[in-house]
Amino acid sequence: MRFVCSVLLVGALGGVQAQSIGGPRTFPQFRDMAGLSGNGFPVLRDGSIGMHGAMSLSTPLAYVLETKRVVLGLCSRSTDRNFRWVNTTSTGTVGSDGTFQGMFSLDSLGSRIAITHMIVSGTGDSVQHLQYQLPLNQERTGDWAFSIGCHNITDRPAANGDDNPVEDSKLSRSFFIVGTKECSREQYFTLGLGGTRWKGFFGSYTLPINDQWRAFGEYDTFNWNFGAATEIQIIGKRAYLQAGLVRGNLATWSINWVF
Repeated sequence: MRFVCSVLLVGALGGVQAQSIGGPRTFPQFRDMAGLSGNGFPVLRDGSIGMHGAMSLSTPLAYVLETKRVVLGLCSRSTDRNFRWVNTTSTGTVGSDGTFQGMFSLDSLGSRIAITHMIVSGTGDSVQHLQYQLPLNQERTGDWAFSIGCHNITDRPAANGDDNPVEDSKLSRSFFIVGTKECSREQYFTLGLGGTRWKGFFGSYTLPINDQWRAFGEYDTFNWNFGAATEIQIIGKRAYLQAGLVRGNLATWSINWVF
């Protein structure tokens, strides 16, 4: 209980210091579903997907998606607390923003590496991410798991939230290291450190609400975000529907389809 209270206190402090989601160097395209394993769907230590796993909205987890699995996701973030359909236009006049993510994993260096392609705007601006789960403590499920990664490996300027020219060095390539620990049955604590987009320490906590729903909270170094997710079926395939709030006042929802 003391541990959970400490996590909630960190979250409260993050909310007090909440910053804007728009403007220079705030990376609005990555502040909802961000294209990493566990963003919008629960993932376990071995990379399998299921309602007993850890999840977050925009911050990394140490668990990397299992091989021979593909996840396709769609996300909408509103400009207020009203849930809206994904904006597929090149303007924000409809009151929402849209993100698409597609990811898969490969066996590599004794573990797994996840590869993600994201579309972050109605004009088709896209970025790619890589994440590698370190082959440590793989048989000891209660221990920490760790991974390293790079968010936006191509460093494309269209994804940084600024109107910067291509030659501008202030883009959004972001390296990170992250650890996740199963604290008790189906509850997970994550802490990581990242550059550029994260600007320091980030973290998240996942816990079950009941057999059908999981809740999470995260601090993304800008804001405190939270939400919940459940499993549904679409054409005989598992999918995960998530709904929550970014910085406590911007509605966001996502659906991720598992193949």
